Amino acid sequence: MPVFIGTVVSNERDQAPLAVLADAESEAAGAAKTAYHAAQDSESAGNYDAAREGYEWARDLDPLRFRAPSELGEVIRRAAAANDATVVDVYAAFAAASEHGLVGDRLLLEHVHPNLDGYFLLADAFRDALVASNLIGSRPPHQRAEAREGMPVTEVDRYFGTTRSH
Repeated sequence: MPVFIGTVVSNERDQAPLAVLADAESEAAGAAKTAYHAAQDSESAGNYDAAREGYEWARDLDPLRFRAPSELGEVIRRAAAANDATVVDVYAAFAAASEHGLVGDRLLLEHVHPNLDGYFLLADAFRDALVASNLIGSRPPHQRAEAREGMPVTEVDRYFGTTRSH
């Protein structure tokens, strides 16, 4: 049976290192904070590649590990290769849908959980991988408005997910 495994994504741009938010006073928290502020400075200067690297570095340095470090992506790829599984590059899909490739609040509610737009993007990434593998037929016309309306979420959740998406 085919196995598909997605890479992980987290809010790098709009979520300061969690140890900083928790007021941790350690060398590691200080390094993460410095990297995060440097990434913000790079973004402000229009150097988006440096900003992306800086935000990733800040996440990786964060001693409070609620967001997976970059190494996990490599672990996922090695495990998939060793077990003949297909990797769905969820991180790349989120980066491609984010302004300047900087993943943040536009697609995630807080540090790791997608908002409504993020969940559609996640589903699209897996659907596209299933189509590419010929496990399902050609990609059907996408009817996002109908799918969004039919989502099994409460009105409160829909409101929260919509307002945080814009």
